[in-house]
Amino acid sequence: MKTKRICNKLNKLISEKKEGFIDEVNKIIYELYQKGGEMYWDREIWIDNNFDDNRCRDLVRKTDKVMFVPSDDEQEHPGVVIKYK
Repeated sequence: MKTKRICNKLNKLISEKKEGFIDEVNKIIYELYQKGGEMYWDREIWIDNNFDDNRCRDLVRKTDKVMFVPSDDEQEHPGVVIKYK
């Protein structure tokens, strides 16, 4: 799985926040899951937002505080991690 390429696409979309960007983000994440990957919240984000998935998602939708990075452990946790910049 080419997670670095996926992260680059996602990071570009969330940095530009053009009209309809969230639909594109969701499409890429859906494709990631179809290929056997997953999306993970970084521990710090998850704790800072009181384990509330919707609050974490708002960081992606409404701020420029986060970025997508490839998982450190592609064997156990294939996919991308959303972490603070």
